[in-house]
Amino acid sequence: MNTIFKRLAAVLLCIMLLTGCEFNRTVSLTYNVTTGDSIKVTLDSSEGHGLKNSGDGFEVNNGEKIILQGFFVDQSMYEGYVEAVSSQQEAVIRQETDREEMHVISYTYEGQAGTEQNYIVWIEGSSTGVVIGSLAEVSEADEAFGRLVFSKE
Repeated sequence: MNTIFKRLAAVLLCIMLLTGCEFNRTVSLTYNVTTGDSIKVTLDSSEGHGLKNSGDGFEVNNGEKIILQGFFVDQSMYEGYVEAVSSQQEAVIRQETDREEMHVISYTYEGQAGTEQNYIVWIEGSSTGVVIGSLAEVSEADEAFGRLVFSKE
């Protein structure tokens, strides 16, 4: 009888531990960029999103669909992107905000490939910016971007 109670208690403990676990997984990649910074890209992958290297940058996907593509820039290139977005009629700034050590400008651009949802990010405390583009719908692109965090290592 004592053995049955021990096994029952062990099963209950396992169930409590499993239900108490949070399934919020993250994946990270670290890049040594041309600015001399080491930049960590972290993605909340709990909803099936993935992060992988892509040429000079990274991609965020969900299944087979690429949602975001990004690359790193120095300060002068970052400032050039910000100036271009501010002066182009085809670009509509949706939001400019600070979050988690990043200054973010999100905008929509009517380009040759279609409507783009783009993001320009400055990583605070670094010499590095990030330019991210997407051809996904705004809600899908924003949801994927909201899962990203950039930090200087």
